[in-house]
Order: sequence, then C-alpha cells, then structure tokens
Amino acid sequence: MASPLFPVRAYLPQEHGAWFMFFVPLVVGFVRFPSGWNVSLALGLGLLFLSTGGWLRYFRSRFREEHALIWGGVLTGAGILFLLPPLIHVPVLYGFLAIGILLALVYAREVLRRREKTIPAHITLSFLLPLPYPLLATSEAGTLTAGAWHGYFLFAAMIVGSSLYVKSLIRERSNPTYAWASHAYHVAIPLAFALIRPTYALLFLPALARDLGTPRTRKITPAVVGVIEIANFLAFGILFLLWGG
Repeated sequence: MASPLFPVRAYLPQEHGAWFMFFVPLVVGFVRFPSGWNVSLALGLGLLFLSTGGWLRYFRSRFREEHALIWGGVLTGAGILFLLPPLIHVPVLYGFLAIGILLALVYAREVLRRREKTIPAHITLSFLLPLPYPLLATSEAGTLTAGAWHGYFLFAAMIVGSSLYVKSLIRERSNPTYAWASHAYHVAIPLAFALIRPTYALLFLPALARDLGTPRTRKITPAVVGVIEIANFLAFGILFLLWGG
C-alpha cells in the first residue's frame, strides 16, 4: 500500500487519452519488431512516459512539489538506463531521440505558460507520443526505413484527428467551425495516405465513421468521448497490425 506521504497515483500521467496515444504505437511497434534490444527500448520508453506525470505535476504546481520532482527524476533516470543499450547498438536512434527531446521541451514551455490546451500544444503531443513506433522499427532494422517514417506519420495523423474530434465535442462544442474542421480532416487524411499506399486509407475508416457519425446537436460527456477514443485507438492499432505495411 502506497504511503500517504508519496501517493503514487497522483504522480502518474493524468491525461488518460495520452496513455493510449503512447502505448498503442509502442505495443504495435513491439509486436511487429520483437527483439532483445527492443525489450530494453520499450521498457525505457515506458518509464520515460510514466515519469511525465511527476514532471507535469511539478511544472503545474505553484509550490513545486518535491515528491513530484523525485518521481519524475527517478523514473527518467531508470528510463535512460534502459535506453542506453539499444542507443549504443543502433546510433541512428539518437536522431529520433533528439526529435523527442525537442518536442518535450516545446510542450513543457506550453505547460509553464498554462497553454497546454491550445492547438500548438496538441500538435506537439501528436508528434511526440507516437515516437515509440519509429524508434522500435529503426532499432530492429538497424537503419532508417520508409516504413518507420510511414508508421510515425500515420500515428501522428491519427492523434491530430483525435484532438480535433475531442475539441469539437467538448471545449469547442458551441463553435461549428471545429466540427467542420474535424469532418474535413477525417475525410482528407485517408485520401492523402492512400496516395502513398492504398491500404493505409483503411486504417482511418473507424475514425472517419465515428467522426461523421457522432451527433453534435446534443452534449456528450467527456467520459463517453473517452470511451469512444479508446475504442478508436485500439481499432487503429489492430488495423495497423493487419495493413500497416
């Protein structure tokens, strides 16, 4: 039982959607590219994700909670230790790691400015959270591949669409512009990816159906929206395993 002086649940990432946006690419990547190096890589990435709860709590707190800093620091250190073997084995991974660090710093800046609910912050997360997939794909191949980049942008496009969809139903429900933007995005994205590979369009069909099929005329609770998005990401992950290349 956790000590009341160090409530573990309080330092886990509180953004429930982020769990699926991160772990679906990670699990899909590991299932497609299983190896000893990727066990270490996946564990390291998972620990880094868990550390974000402490860092975000520390940045958001007016009093800079010491326990939050300890949680974030310890898990970050443990994550780096697990990342080191695959990074040494495949040095090209440092490129994706640099992208991740840059995006994390941009998002931290938005959090410090109390702007983490803005579109720029959502877009930053959309390209930060799916990084496990190209990292695992590149670790397995030993070099950069077109498939790693395709997977990265497929997952990023999915997360951008999710952000638009959720915003159109909750924070911007009274603004029809967001609903139309969400519709247009979910129609355009499958068409765009079909130009690269026709089967890529199939991955977005559940997302397109849920976007066009969700009524905007009545209020939908955040809990219901969350369940819809969990199902949406799981469907995307399964379809990715079938037709993701």
